[in-house]
Amino acid sequence: MSFLIEKAKANLNAANSLRFDPPSHCSSIHCSYYSCLQLLIHIVKVIVGKSDSEMWREIRSREMKGGTHAYYKKIAIERISIDRREIISDVNRISELQSLRNQADYENLEITIEKSSNAYSIAKDVHRILLNYILTTS
Repeated sequence: MSFLIEKAKANLNAANSLRFDPPSHCSSIHCSYYSCLQLLIHIVKVIVGKSDSEMWREIRSREMKGGTHAYYKKIAIERISIDRREIISDVNRISELQSLRNQADYENLEITIEKSSNAYSIAKDVHRILLNYILTTS
């Protein structure tokens, strides 16, 4: 099993635990988002077959808005759309998570249990879909 998959599962578990601790709602959302990003990175590295040096070279040359996160999302979704087009709309929910993570990490807003629970719910659904994709594609 990939260390990235194990880290993604650990972050999803942390997101679940943290959402019940009021001072940790932001951290819960952060963990929900990164748990999904780690699965996208696994797809890019293992299924697409990009090496670290190749990825960094492409990220720098494209000067992509959004940097590495946008790169991982773009490359993984391009591959998924070839293999399993029907799951793309579900995978694209990562954008909702990213928006919630930006609010939690950077904006001067109160982050409630409703927001952290919503993020966890989205992440759980995306995890299920991506893990199934990884298992059936690898």
